[in-house]
Amino acid sequence: MMLTKPTSVKEAIDVLQGLVTIVAVFVGGFWTYDVFIKERRNYPHANIEHKISHLALSDRQNLLLVGLELTNTGSSLLRVRQQIIRIQQILPALECEDNKTCAPTELKEAAGNIQRKQDRFSWPLIAERVVTLSPAAEIEPGEKHVRF
Repeated sequence: MMLTKPTSVKEAIDVLQGLVTIVAVFVGGFWTYDVFIKERRNYPHANIEHKISHLALSDRQNLLLVGLELTNTGSSLLRVRQQIIRIQQILPALECEDNKTCAPTELKEAAGNIQRKQDRFSWPLIAERVVTLSPAAEIEPGEKHVRF
């Protein structure tokens, strides 16, 4: 079979249409493979679970113990370099200081506006722990990493 130069505009458009169709089939095949067959296996998937308990030290003071359990539910290696745990007070709601944003005021405003853009509130931060792992924790598929 010998390729010849198209003699009319219709033939040129038919050739172009055939090429575009071939490219579209390859792009669609690659996309289908990547999404449905490969299932983004090159990205890790993790479940994060908090294990929380408390101990009453007095009528007004509790010791809060927070543990973190990471489970690699994907099919690729999960590397964890940093863990951050924040404890914020929700109840009892603290009084708002003048000229400062605070959660009770933000909640009242949010309740009156159904078309708000976000549902994040300025709860008071009680404690924050940042743990940097060196070397990074490597969690194999199906394994758990527990830290207390």
